[in-house]
Amino acid sequence: MRLPIPFLQHCYRSSSGLFCVGIAVTMFVCCNSSPGTDPRFFNDNNPEGWPAAQLELTHNDVVVFTGGTNIADFRKEGYLETLLIAASPGRKLHFRNMAWEGDVVEEQYRETGFEGWESNLDSVNCSILFVQFGQMESLKGEDSLPKFINDYRSLLSNARKKDRRIVVISPIPFEIEAFALTGKRVENIPAARAPVDKYAMAIKKMTAEEGYVYVDLFRQLKAHELNERYTTDGIHLTARAQQLAASLIMKELSLPWVYKEQYEPLRKRIQDMNSLWFQYWRAGNGAFIYGAETVQPFSRDWKDRNRRILPEERRMLEPYIIKAEQLIEDERANLK
Repeated sequence: MRLPIPFLQHCYRSSSGLFCVGIAVTMFVCCNSSPGTDPRFFNDNNPEGWPAAQLELTHNDVVVFTGGTNIADFRKEGYLETLLIAASPGRKLHFRNMAWEGDVVEEQYRETGFEGWESNLDSVNCSILFVQFGQMESLKGEDSLPKFINDYRSLLSNARKKDRRIVVISPIPFEIEAFALTGKRVENIPAARAPVDKYAMAIKKMTAEEGYVYVDLFRQLKAHELNERYTTDGIHLTARAQQLAASLIMKELSLPWVYKEQYEPLRKRIQDMNSLWFQYWRAGNGAFIYGAETVQPFSRDWKDRNRRILPEERRMLEPYIIKAEQLIEDERANLK
């Protein structure tokens, strides 16, 4: 699915139903609850003498997040976006979470007319790509690792462009303790035996060979002794663990990584924008907008059958997304 060019130019150069524009606008102006900061997770910001940042953020960069459910869930909390903005004074950044629940390296299923992974990246002029795969693929075992790496290499090669920076995030470990709470014998749970560590090591080797930036979130999370569960089910990160993961990603990139309480108003603005973007990009009636149901009478004006009304309703969200990004900039200006 390619986004309207005028909208892209406005944004980058200066799953709810589509009929829920009113709800989307309400969400845009409302505040979201958050767990806030936890001093147990963090120390001081990068001290002097740290290596130069591995990721250079420039004005009007379009930062896209891709991967499976954990990365898709990042849009709900907005911690990584908040830290990236706080680390980039004077530079306007645009964030588009294009991760999709269930995506794996081998397949990123999309509806008819939605177009593919690479086309989606191009449609928003992606200049920085964060990508994470490997956790769920590790369930296939070590024998499938060579094919996984070949598929991953091919996927990233197809996404590679001269002016696009690619950051590969390692898979996160399964939380074995959470599986134990199910009452089942841990050794009988496939995820408890999955060689995620070997997948992470192989990804690291591949990224070095290809020249991508690598973030070793697997090692960082294993090194952190948390006094609480960090997943909801052994697989998916809790909101507080997302905050930790965002800081650890920034730390791996040698960027300022401490999340501060003063960032909360900014994060809430980012959550609003992420919600609007999700409803715009993954409209609930997508099949009637760009998919197999575009010929149905339901998607057309009842008087003028040549006029398709659902795409028009979807475009009603565009000015709200633009306004949301401006409110993010206004809030960022308040940071000290």
